[in-house]
Amino acid sequence: MSDVDTDHAARIAVLEEIARGTQAALERIERRMDSFDARLDTRLAAIDARLDTRLGAMDGRLGAMDGR
Repeated sequence: MSDVDTDHAARIAVLEEIARGTQAALERIERRMDSFDARLDTRLAAIDARLDTRLGAMDGRLGAMDGR
């Protein structure tokens, strides 16, 4: 192999290592985002349930005041 071939092979090896590291980092980020989305969905569902309960209670009180 010539020096040029060796240099190119070394550069390619470095680029491949960077690509593997980047792919691994993106996979970790994706897993974190999935986990965050799941937690957010759970919290939003709890907020919706509380809001529905409170709005239902308010509607019941207003109905009682109006004689409904």
